[in-house]
Amino acid sequence: MSNVFSNTDWPQRFSGRVRVLPLPHTVLFPHITVALHLFEPPARSLLQESLADDRLIALVNAPLTPSGRQEEAGGLASVACVGKIASYAEVDPGRFNVLLYGLKRVRLITPHRNDQGYWTADVQLLEDRYSAEGEASRSALHRRLQELFELYAPAGFLDQEMFQQFGWEDACLGTLTDIIAYTLDIPLAIKQQLLAECDVDVRGRIVLRCLQQACERRSAGDRSAIPGFPSPFSDN
Repeated sequence: MSNVFSNTDWPQRFSGRVRVLPLPHTVLFPHITVALHLFEPPARSLLQESLADDRLIALVNAPLTPSGRQEEAGGLASVACVGKIASYAEVDPGRFNVLLYGLKRVRLITPHRNDQGYWTADVQLLEDRYSAEGEASRSALHRRLQELFELYAPAGFLDQEMFQQFGWEDACLGTLTDIIAYTLDIPLAIKQQLLAECDVDVRGRIVLRCLQQACERRSAGDRSAIPGFPSPFSDN
C-alpha cells in the first residue's frame, strides 16, 4: 500500500458523530478516493478540526438551492459515505486540496449546522449484507461484473494506484460493485440508490444492468460512456 493510503484505516474508537460536507453532483463510495478543493470558511474549519481529531469527513450528496447553498438538513441525502483524509496540501492561502478515501456507508441522524458553519451528524454505520438467497448466483455475478468491466475500461485504467492498493482481481463483490458504480456515467439518483443499498447481491444486479447499458452505448459510439478517472477536484 502506498504512503497516500497508509493512514486510511477506520478508527478503533469511533464516537458515532462525524463532520459532514455536502457536495452537489457527487456520490462517494467506499474504496474510492475523491479529490476536494476546500476554500470556503466553513469547509476550512471542518478540515482543520477533522485533521486535529479523527480525520473523518462524511461526504453527502446535496442539491444546491437557487442561492447556491445547501441551507436545510432536508436537502441532504439520508445516506452518505464517511471517508478519511489520506492527504492534503495548502495550494494557496486558505485553499486546500484534499484526497478523501471512502471507508463506510452511514445513515445521517439529525444533521445540524454548528457554530463554525459546517454540518455535523450522529450516524448509523451501514454494513454490507450477503444474503443466503443470493449465494448460489453470487460467484457468477462477480465473475460477469469483473469480466465486463475489464472489457469496458480503457487500456491502463485498472493499473491505477486506486485499484492496485486493494487488489483488483481479489476484490469481493461489495468492493467491486462500489468501484464500478462510482466509475460509471449514470444518473446521480441511481448512484445514491446504490450507495443506500446494503444488500450486495441486489446492488450487484443493478450495477450489472448499468454496466451492460454503458457497454452498449459505447459500442454505439457514445464517447460519454467511456470512464474518466481520477475525477477532477470538486469545489466545496
